[in-house]
Amino acid sequence: MRHRSAGFTLVEMIVVLFILVLLATVAVTSTENLVDQSRFDSSRSTLRAAEVAVLGDESLRNPDGTLLNTGFVADVGRLPKRSADADSGKWLSELWLPTFKTYIVDTPAGDSEVRVGAGWRGPYLRLPIGGDRLQDSWGAAFLSLKDDGVSTPLAGDAVGIVRTLGSDATAGGMSYDADLDAIFDSPTETRWSGALTVPLTLTTPVGAGEFLVVRVYGPKEGLPLSHTAGTMRQVVFNAAGAVMSSTLPADGTASTSGIAVFTDLPIGSRVVRAYRVAADPGAGSEETALLPLARSPATPVVVVQGSVTQSLVLP
Repeated sequence: MRHRSAGFTLVEMIVVLFILVLLATVAVTSTENLVDQSRFDSSRSTLRAAEVAVLGDESLRNPDGTLLNTGFVADVGRLPKRSADADSGKWLSELWLPTFKTYIVDTPAGDSEVRVGAGWRGPYLRLPIGGDRLQDSWGAAFLSLKDDGVSTPLAGDAVGIVRTLGSDATAGGMSYDADLDAIFDSPTETRWSGALTVPLTLTTPVGAGEFLVVRVYGPKEGLPLSHTAGTMRQVVFNAAGAVMSSTLPADGTASTSGIAVFTDLPIGSRVVRAYRVAADPGAGSEETALLPLARSPATPVVVVQGSVTQSLVLP
């Protein structure tokens, strides 16, 4: 009686090899998916960090429950601008390198009684140890775009959207190839500014020839010496409610019902104050101290995305 010799037949060996190849393929595919998922999640987290750096963290609150204003826009009063660096990964470098005066609680030239915080107090975005550029987890620089989501900003232009093109570095795509955005400003979503409505209660009627001035104080560029804060917006209107040419800029409107409205006002902690003056302060007067007949209290207000109302009482 014959006995089969120990070992595998050729068919059995082929089956075993096929199974091993199949298992290896599944393992490699699973590993690649895990790596792509990790990179995708990491890129999304970086974009979220960029949003918080620019717009602040809405989850942070003061002890009284009010919003704790943080972020580049709150401190500097504008969107970050593209740098002149040739490396697109460094176009948002003012989020981690100071390009604005250091943050202080400042007294604007237009009113010695006002105190408002303004200036750069970053870094707002922390790069990985040893890193000096903003890039996604596939090693490509994030795209910095204007608010239309298409145009590339020139040096000094505001950046409205930051985007990664995903694993394939090509626009569009699905799954890990999909584009991801951090949006600060776009045609359909303005997240960096809001509207402020200021109803005025006048204890004394506005006299003939008198004017009302409503100012919003906050961070402002281009100021002399060590100033970081100035008049961000100014509305001037006469006793009949007509808006004067000294309104700064054309963001403010006023009505005969004594309501000043400011639109496109950068989010953050600001101070608003109303004045009754004997003459129109004139164009270019926003950084000039007024000689008011009366003034309201200097009132802090937090401008948020959307709209907020802050009433003032003017003697």
